[in-house]
Amino acid sequence: MIKDYKNGICDSELKVLEVLWGEKEIIAKELSIILKDVYGWEKSTAYTVIRRMTEKGLILRSGKKFTCEPAITKEEALEVEIDKFVERLFSGSKDQLVASLLGNSMTQPQIAVLRQMVQEFTAL
Repeated sequence: MIKDYKNGICDSELKVLEVLWGEKEIIAKELSIILKDVYGWEKSTAYTVIRRMTEKGLILRSGKKFTCEPAITKEEALEVEIDKFVERLFSGSKDQLVASLLGNSMTQPQIAVLRQMVQEFTAL
């Protein structure tokens, strides 16, 4: 399987993943019904996104009824999106992201929580 999602996961793909993370495993037909009910997607749109996600390695499909399950965890998707964001806006520098947060919009209690998180992380 090709893992071609490292350049990011689009909004429609995240919507499908959110459903799959809640359901764990579901046949494509039922997934398309949920996507229609929740997002108003047509069946053809849902199947196109599912096919694209399968090709990218975001969904695993199996069986005659095309059982779908997420190929990545929510944490992995979050990591991909954070890396994409940091690369695009901060040239890959996570410390610049933190400096930007500290300099612009963080309150003292938020800074204290961040400091505690850093201390816990460095203690590992």
